[in-house]
Amino acid sequence: MRRTLPTGWAAAAWALVAALVVWVVWQSAAPPRQWVVTQWLLSWEFGFVKRGLPGEVVRRLEPFRDHLTIAVAATAATVAASLALIGRVLVSLRGAFRDPGAPLFAAFFLAHFAVLPNMAADAGRFDHIGVLALVLVLGLVSRASSRGWSPGPWLIPIFVLGLLTHEAWLFLFIPSMVAAWWFASVDEGRENRRLDPWIPAAAGVVLVTLGIVTRFGGMRSMTLTEHYERLSAGIDAPVDRSSVRVLHDALAESSANTRNYILNLETLLDHLLLLVTFAPTVALLFLMLRAAGAVDASGWALRRRVIAAAPLTPLALYPIGLDYVRWCSLVVVLSLTLLAWRMRVPAVREAVLGVVARYWWLVGLTLLVTLVMGEAGVYFAFPARMQEIWAASDRAFR
Repeated sequence: MRRTLPTGWAAAAWALVAALVVWVVWQSAAPPRQWVVTQWLLSWEFGFVKRGLPGEVVRRLEPFRDHLTIAVAATAATVAASLALIGRVLVSLRGAFRDPGAPLFAAFFLAHFAVLPNMAADAGRFDHIGVLALVLVLGLVSRASSRGWSPGPWLIPIFVLGLLTHEAWLFLFIPSMVAAWWFASVDEGRENRRLDPWIPAAAGVVLVTLGIVTRFGGMRSMTLTEHYERLSAGIDAPVDRSSVRVLHDALAESSANTRNYILNLETLLDHLLLLVTFAPTVALLFLMLRAAGAVDASGWALRRRVIAAAPLTPLALYPIGLDYVRWCSLVVVLSLTLLAWRMRVPAVREAVLGVVARYWWLVGLTLLVTLVMGEAGVYFAFPARMQEIWAASDRAFR
C-alpha cells in the first residue's frame, strides 16, 4: 500500500499549489488582444465565412454588441475553459488527495507555462472554446461508456459546431475527442476490438463540413479593405486588419508566409529555447504515459498508442500557421487533459502519481521555467520575459 501524507501536510501542500496557480495566472493575465477581439467580430453578417460562429452569436446580442461585450464574452470563454481543466484535475484525483504525487500532478498540470498561465495571457482565443468542449466530451464519453450507449449522436453536432468555430479543429481537438471516444468504447476489463459504427459516420460528417468551410469559407462579397472598413464602422474600438485578413488569404499564401517565418535564424533559435524548456515536460509525459499504459486492463497496445499519440496532431499545422508555440502548448494541454481523464481508473491514477512522486524534480524544473520565464507564448517563446531580456541587453551594449 502506498504511503499517504498526514492530513496537515496534505492540506499545506494543496494550499501551496493553490497559491502557486493563482500567482502564475495573475502574473500572466491580460485582457483579450485586439487580434482576438477582432476574431469575435467575424460573423455571417456579410455571408457565410469560416470562423464565423462565435461572432454570429455575439452579433445576435444587438444592441449590446460593443467592445466591452465582446471582451467579456472572450474572457468568459477562457475562464470557463480554465475552470473546466481545474475540475478535470480534481475529479481525476478524487480519493487520492493525500497521495504525495497528487499535489505535484495538480501543480504540474495547472501551473505549467503552457496551460493556465498561457491561457490567461491569450484570453479569448477560440482554442479555449475547444478546450472547454474537450473536457465536456470526455465526461460525455465516460458516461456513455458506463451506461452502454454510443455518444455519437451528441458528438457529431459538437464536431460540426467546432469546425464552424475554427476549421483547425480538425487537427486541434477532434482527433483527441475521437481517440477518447474510441478508447472509452473498449471495455476496460477485456479486449474488445469492435468499432462504434457512429465513428465512421462522424468522420464522414466532419469531412463534408470541412469541405464546405474550406470551399466557401473565404470572404467573397467584398475586398479586405471594404471588410475592414465595415467592421471598423460597427464597433467602438480599433479593428486588427491582420485578423480580418485570415478570411481573405488563400492557403498557399499562408503556407508561403509560414515557410519564410519558420526558416529564419531568429525562429530557429527560438525553437532551441523551446527544446530546452519543454524537455522536462516531454520526459515526464513519456514516463506518465508509459506507466498508464502498463496498467491498461485491455492489454491492447494499439489502444494505448492511439490515446497517447492523438494530442500530437496540432503539430500538423506547422506548415500552414505561424503560431508554432501555440501548437506545442496545445500538445501539452491535450496530453495532460487526456491523461487526467484516464486517471479516473484507480490503477492508472496510482501508477501516474507514483511516477510524479518519483520524478518530482522534473515537476520542479517545469515550475521553475514558469516562475522565471512566464507563459509559453503564441508566435514565439516566452514573449514577456524575452522582451525584457532583449531590452536589458540592448541597454547594456549601448
